[in-house]
Amino acid sequence: MATWILTGDLTNFRINVERGFDPIGFKERRRNQALEFEPGDEVVFYVTGVQAFGGIARVRSDMFEDRTPIWPQGKKKHPEPYPWRVHGEPVLVLDEAEFVPAESLVGELDHISKWPLEHWHLAFQGQLRTISDADAEVLRSAGRLYSDLTQILRLCVSGRFKPDTAGVDLLRVMARAGDAPDFSSLQARVKETQTEVRRVFTAVVEGR
Repeated sequence: MATWILTGDLTNFRINVERGFDPIGFKERRRNQALEFEPGDEVVFYVTGVQAFGGIARVRSDMFEDRTPIWPQGKKKHPEPYPWRVHGEPVLVLDEAEFVPAESLVGELDHISKWPLEHWHLAFQGQLRTISDADAEVLRSAGRLYSDLTQILRLCVSGRFKPDTAGVDLLRVMARAGDAPDFSSLQARVKETQTEVRRVFTAVVEGR
């Protein structure tokens, strides 16, 4: 099973979410890469403009060609139909307010180290690329942790979450969701997770 980074703008990502990632489309010139997709592969979505990671989907089919318009064509001289497609399904979808920003990861990824620090964005040019199994597992685990905690806060807190004034029961529920013995341990785990994510989270900043 391979894990891929796919870059696209927020409008396209929202459409993908609304459709349950069925299908996922790739640019005209990405046919050879699209042919490599297999059922069970996972796709991590990087959202341009906001420069952050928004979700993960699982591939359910081999590549097929379909030029039915789904995503906006814009005012391009040569509209992009994203003709190479796979059927997919959601694995993890973060709220837009909880997207993971890419800039915070600069300096931590082996992939980025190939470029001068001031030109880190060059490491992520292109629509599609794979990441290692180890990096993919870190991303999946981190994403699920953030998603679980966000869901609890959405249900239990109407304003800004403040640990110092939160009830003991809420802190206990959050710790349990994070598989931690207590809230202090959860805070430490979140900090460690953020450090690990910075090391491995890879994506594409500018789609071409």
